[in-house]
Amino acid sequence: MSDGHQTSFPIFSQSSAHPGSRAEVYASLQPDLPGREFYHITDAEKKRLFREVLERGIHGLSFSPYLDGQSPGIEISEEQIRQRLAVIAPHTRWIRTFSCTEGNQHTPRIAHDMGLRTMVGIGIGEDEEMNELEFRNGIDIARASHADILAVGNEVLLRGDIAEEHLVELIERAKA
Repeated sequence: MSDGHQTSFPIFSQSSAHPGSRAEVYASLQPDLPGREFYHITDAEKKRLFREVLERGIHGLSFSPYLDGQSPGIEISEEQIRQRLAVIAPHTRWIRTFSCTEGNQHTPRIAHDMGLRTMVGIGIGEDEEMNELEFRNGIDIARASHADILAVGNEVLLRGDIAEEHLVELIERAKA
């Protein structure tokens, strides 16, 4: 695992250790975009702005390896992950994943091979057997040094899939 999110994400939110506000930080990263209204500009202008931002680089992206017609529940190949990451790798420094099963467990290693940092999500839901597989795979990824940040149970409390105490137990296990 990495040396901490403050080193990797020195400016995360107004509540972080960084003295600046989130708005100030985003304004400094993309000075021509904050406060900009997009509803009145043409599609061509939107595409031009998008291309400029993309060429400057985006700090991080949530990554999904699925193609049209695919969804969770199918096995994703390492080759497909590699192909999908190759599209975004030139434009970002970080990716965030949401699962450690069905082939997704290969994403962090492949991303590191491509020079990307990773926030690896351990998907937790109502199925305890699947939760344990997700958890074990996530820990294996972290132990192999392919997780710069490990996220356990994204939105699991919001959905009500497990009790808060159980999530705390999983987090404590991950820390250990």
